[in-house]
Amino acid sequence: MGNCNANGSGQGDHGYHRSRSPATSRRSRLPPQEKLKTQKIIFLIGGPGAGKDIQCEKLVAKYGFTHLSMGDLLRVEASFPTSRGRQIRDIMQRGDIVPLDIVMTVLKDALLTKAEAAKGFLVDGFPREVSQAQEFERMIGHPSLVVVFECSAETMVKRLVIRGQTSHRFDDNEEAIKRRMESYFKTDEPIIDFYSRKKLIRKILAEESPEDVFLKTCAVIDSLE
Repeated sequence: MGNCNANGSGQGDHGYHRSRSPATSRRSRLPPQEKLKTQKIIFLIGGPGAGKDIQCEKLVAKYGFTHLSMGDLLRVEASFPTSRGRQIRDIMQRGDIVPLDIVMTVLKDALLTKAEAAKGFLVDGFPREVSQAQEFERMIGHPSLVVVFECSAETMVKRLVIRGQTSHRFDDNEEAIKRRMESYFKTDEPIIDFYSRKKLIRKILAEESPEDVFLKTCAVIDSLE
């Protein structure tokens, strides 16, 4: 973009600034709901302890994505002294799945709040059920990609036991961990099948070191460019 006008008079050097075109102005004023449709939204799926958190940290540092952890969003809601907060806390302490309407309200609010400044989204811990995936498509649209971190139950339990010693998360108790593991293995295949039919699934072996998993995840994300 030069500073001179068509006849070379150099008006740009004397405080002259061309106004943005109507198309540019319209793009910059897109409402959050429309803005979301122009951004990458990547779902990261994996059982509890599959290593989603550390991968999200690394991906945010590399790509500048906004990370939304469904579990963290719900834990924040659960901390509020409201009837909904108490309901969410009770459900999560048992290791059960939070109702669809609550999950979608919390996630959509977070996406819309951050849509203007975001360079794309990483959403982990979602969807937990096919109904959540279907409702997301109805309310927001298709994700750009769904990355599945594959990890054995033995490895995930080992990681969760170690994490539970320091995390102090109310849902990192033994009974909740057991229920979450059972819930994940019960629901993951239908979700993977749902997105496989849309050719959005990319599977990554998460048994390897965090660095190796990260490199493979980056290669998958770069394929979107």
